[in-house]
Amino acid sequence: MMDQNEHTGQNKSGGRKGGLSAEQRAAIAEANAPVRQRSEKKRANEKGSRIRENEQRAVYSESRKKKQTAPSNEGSRNDRVKSSTKQRKKDIKRQNNLLAAMLFVIAIALIGVISVFVFRINTVEVINPKEMYSSSAVAEKAGIKEGGSMLILNGKRAEEIIEKDFPYIEDVEIKRHWPDKIIITLEYAVPAMAVDTGSGYIILNSSCKVLSSDAVTFNNPAALVKGVEIVSAVPGETAVFSENLNTSQLSELSNALSECGFTDITCYDLTKISDVIIDIDHRVEVKLGTLASAPEKLKFGKEVIARTAEEDTEHAMVVDLTTEGEAYVRVKNDNNISYNDEPEEITSSVGEMSEEETTASVSQTPAVG
Repeated sequence: MMDQNEHTGQNKSGGRKGGLSAEQRAAIAEANAPVRQRSEKKRANEKGSRIRENEQRAVYSESRKKKQTAPSNEGSRNDRVKSSTKQRKKDIKRQNNLLAAMLFVIAIALIGVISVFVFRINTVEVINPKEMYSSSAVAEKAGIKEGGSMLILNGKRAEEIIEKDFPYIEDVEIKRHWPDKIIITLEYAVPAMAVDTGSGYIILNSSCKVLSSDAVTFNNPAALVKGVEIVSAVPGETAVFSENLNTSQLSELSNALSECGFTDITCYDLTKISDVIIDIDHRVEVKLGTLASAPEKLKFGKEVIARTAEEDTEHAMVVDLTTEGEAYVRVKNDNNISYNDEPEEITSSVGEMSEEETTASVSQTPAVG
């Protein structure tokens, strides 16, 4: 009996787990079920939170990546747009250039057709006052002839050719009279100076243009120029003097004499470049000193020179203008007198006095030029 109970007790204890019976464990499990459910629910919530957090991080990361890559993509898109726009502009410009070139060619062709068949020269008139050169030769040298084109005629170039190849022609004017007439007007140069070369004369105008390089003689109004050396004298071109004489200075002197109204110049003595002497009408000698201010001196003394030449037509006179702002007049080889008063107060006609009276008078009477 004891053995059976012991055996039964052993079976009962052997059927327990941790000293608890199955019923006890079931009761405990049932009692702990809410706790486990809450724990599982909590773990599920935490897991869900972690998943959502990871998803949010992924979305945030993706948005950041998009933001970082967006500018570059936008920039690339802009670059492509700009490149496309530039290419279109280049294409348009190329087309415009091609169109302009075609229009230019068409215009040239039209001008050529019009110039050949429409505006042709039928009349060439040369106004040639002195007939020193043949009118036909002048027109031919300039390339102007009947049947030529009115449009393609280069009038300026033709004028230059005429003035160079025909030295005595001072000025040329070529005008078109539409639709078919050309008028050429010639103006001849006035000889102003002559330079003795020993074998002939070089004739110059007032601007020192060479009119002739081998003249046998010369006539008025050209004046002999002494004491100069010409190193180049090509007809139609400006003369070139030796280094001690500037061409422009001589030209200014000639023009100044003309502006002052002196037309009977007979000689320019430039033997001493610092003591220039002008001879008027072989009788009145004008001393200028240097060429530097010669035009100003002539303008200052022109009234004295003119009065001297008019009042005494018998004696050789000297007008000294070497001192700036002063004029001195004397009968040649006599003492100077200074002109300090107005021209109207110059003593009356010197020509009415004897030579002795003239000398005495001019030595005492002042006037100004």
